[in-house]
Amino acid sequence: ADDDMRRREQAKLGEEDPLVDPLVAAALRVGAVAGPATMKAVEQAARSAAEKVAEQAAESAVELTAAVHGVEQRVERQIGALSSGMAEQQQQLDRVGEQLGALGSRLELAP
Repeated sequence: ADDDMRRREQAKLGEEDPLVDPLVAAALRVGAVAGPATMKAVEQAARSAAEKVAEQAAESAVELTAAVHGVEQRVERQIGALSSGMAEQQQQLDRVGEQLGALGSRLELAP
């Protein structure tokens, strides 16, 4: 029973729950030892740190999105250039085929 009670107390303090954010767990531990004023200061510090991390993540996401967009544009241009080059090659092959066909007709007509 004492062991079960201790486990519940640790879970309250965020020590056994891996899903509890480390900052929240630290705030809970400090709050358990210190008074409400200290607890409020720790909560504000944790909230401020979390907001800064969220801002940095948002900035990184914007930068990453811009980089991906730039890569997409370059790939689209390269695909366009390849398609254009393939069309030109197909036209050349068609002309060569026509010339070979004409040459074959002449050879058949030759005495």
